Amino acid sequence: YIMFELFNIYHYIYLVVILVLFIFLDKLFLKNKDKNRALFILCIFNFIIHFLKVFLYPYKEVTTHFYFMSLSNLCAVNVVLYPLILKINNKWLNYYFQFIGFISGIIAILYPYELVNFKAFNLESVRYFITHFILMFVSYELFKINKFNYKSIFISYFIFLIEQSIILLNDLIFYKLKIIPSIDYSNGSLIYGFTSKLSDYKSFIDLFVLNIFKKGDEYVYLLWQVTPLLFVFVVFLLISILFIDNRRFKNDWYALKYKLIKLFDRKYFDKNGL
Repeated sequence: YIMFELFNIYHYIYLVVILVLFIFLDKLFLKNKDKNRALFILCIFNFIIHFLKVFLYPYKEVTTHFYFMSLSNLCAVNVVLYPLILKINNKWLNYYFQFIGFISGIIAILYPYELVNFKAFNLESVRYFITHFILMFVSYELFKINKFNYKSIFISYFIFLIEQSIILLNDLIFYKLKIIPSIDYSNGSLIYGFTSKLSDYKSFIDLFVLNIFKKGDEYVYLLWQVTPLLFVFVVFLLISILFIDNRRFKNDWYALKYKLIKLFDRKYFDKNGL
């Protein structure tokens, strides 16, 4: 069989196809006057194929196949919630989902460790890349509709942890119903620690995990992610301030400086301002 491995020729074929498709669809969307409706249709299609994967190998071969239709990982939560988020149209939720959706979609496409040792071109491999491509593409188009705001990074950190809590609750329910043999059966969002395929990165991530959230070589479910995620989001914040939304940050900084001087040091404040 033609087997998929990270960054083998078949992975690069997928990456090239995705890049061409991305450029083509992006140009197509430039001419689309009803972009929101088109994005919603893409999200509904993604929603549908998420649930259809229960009929695909390897999910159809295991007794836990219905679990994989659930909110078992971050991308699954985003795929299921995206149509609702587009309809709600709350600016902070939009900021979060376009940011996390884009990042998670890119990571899943560039590092699809779940597909290692799968057949390179079976239906599940194709579905995997399609669903994460749509997640990434819709998020990118939302960036163009809703100008990014660096302040959303602060809120995104907490929304991300809420999403992870939803996944933990989902796993707990399936475990209590005896549909999965253990609560960490999938661990697609690393709530329970590192999978064997990512164990090489454990020693580095351990540097950012508080000792109170460690139990020997194991972690306290979900809570272990609090400080590593904080570090990651601070990095995203700095990147957004320096390269994406620096003008807004400068304006906010000068406005804050103006208020502080006016409030605490009036002798340096005159009619000419700062």
